[in-house]
Amino acid sequence: MQDKELHDLLNAYNHKLEEARLLNLQSWVLNLQNYTYQQKQKANIKLSKLSLQKKVLVILGILYGLALLFLAVNSITYQKVFFCMCTAAIGTITLYAVAVYIQQLYWIQKFNNADNIVEAQEKLVKLQDSTIAVTRILFLQTPFYCLFFVSPAMIMASPLAFFSITLPIALVFAFASWWLYRNIDIKNAGKKWFRILFGSSEWKNLIQSQRYLDEIEEFKKDIVDR
Repeated sequence: MQDKELHDLLNAYNHKLEEARLLNLQSWVLNLQNYTYQQKQKANIKLSKLSLQKKVLVILGILYGLALLFLAVNSITYQKVFFCMCTAAIGTITLYAVAVYIQQLYWIQKFNNADNIVEAQEKLVKLQDSTIAVTRILFLQTPFYCLFFVSPAMIMASPLAFFSITLPIALVFAFASWWLYRNIDIKNAGKKWFRILFGSSEWKNLIQSQRYLDEIEEFKKDIVDR
């Protein structure tokens, strides 16, 4: 009889332990779901601001890029060869950036509709990589702004000024553009020049959104470690 009672007590104790475990698990899942929802909502708010910025840039970029290409096509003369080449290059790079921004807007929309955190994180990583890549490309426009006003007649009239001032300045900007193209990389995100370069609200909204999702993983670890 005593053995049976002891056995019943052990079964009852194990049953209560199992119930407690299930309740703790349910509580953990509920807390995680609530925290995940809150963090994703915060990220959505940041990305909504980013989306608005991208839409404005798309509109302005289309107008600016097409205007430059229009000027390039309708100004083709020997004396305006530098102007045509520079405006065409700047316009083409601008429209390329517009295409990238449109793709980024699509990723932001996909982020808002993501069913799980992993999918949302993948979209943010794509946005980050795309933002860095398009910034590198945009800096390639810089040297063209130094030469668009030059003409063959100007060079013939003042060759010393062109070769001693205008051309060296353009080469300096070309080197700076090349250097930035090579070095703008996420691995340099901790460097001061990178933080200054990416100090815009656009980049900050993107990074803050990523932090919100990263905090979900930290929240999971904190619960498991308890």
